[in-house]
Amino acid sequence: MNKKRRILQLRAADSFGEDNSERKKKKQQQCTAAMVSMELKLESKIKERLAKDEAAYGAFVEQWRLYKGGKMSKHDLCCEIISLFSDEIHDLVPDLRHFFKDSSPAVA
Repeated sequence: MNKKRRILQLRAADSFGEDNSERKKKKQQQCTAAMVSMELKLESKIKERLAKDEAAYGAFVEQWRLYKGGKMSKHDLCCEIISLFSDEIHDLVPDLRHFFKDSSPAVA
């Protein structure tokens, strides 16, 4: 009787582990989708603001490409973005704070 009970417990634990990993996977996918949405929103706002200044726009595109390629940290990207705008960045600060709240670098 103890063997059967133990087998049932192990099977229940395995199925719980699968359910738990599925929940974690789904949550991770939702977080990733939210991050992508947030990145696209921020990128779009910055592109719109820099559309009239070709040099600044080109610099932004290059920095964004480096960040997306994993060759630049979020912190470095933030510094570059701020330098492109000088003092005209106040309306973007909430979006930048939200995007860069995880200040861990993308590059190890």
